[in-house]
Amino acid sequence: WNEVFNKGKMPMKLLFIPFRLTRALLREALCSLSSHSLFLDSPLSPEGVTQAKELATFMSDTANAGTSPAEQKYLRIVRNQDVAVFASSNLRRAIETIGIGLQSTIRD
Repeated sequence: WNEVFNKGKMPMKLLFIPFRLTRALLREALCSLSSHSLFLDSPLSPEGVTQAKELATFMSDTANAGTSPAEQKYLRIVRNQDVAVFASSNLRRAIETIGIGLQSTIRD
């Protein structure tokens, strides 16, 4: 979805949508031979992987300069210094984000 409709800046964004959509439909047709789907349960994009890695870096940084006391409280919880439960959509990209972004917390 993001690769087709949310990439680029206006007006070029609108100009390339038909091309990106055609490419995505062709890829989806190829995926129909397997259990994968780009539209129904798409994997984390390269940009998403980068963002999840940035989250992992942020989560492992104990200083986190510029965070408020309330944010520090939630960071302690998420870092498993208190009890934490992680809930996620069952879509691959959501699960991959948690796996990459919170790997240090989950591993401990």
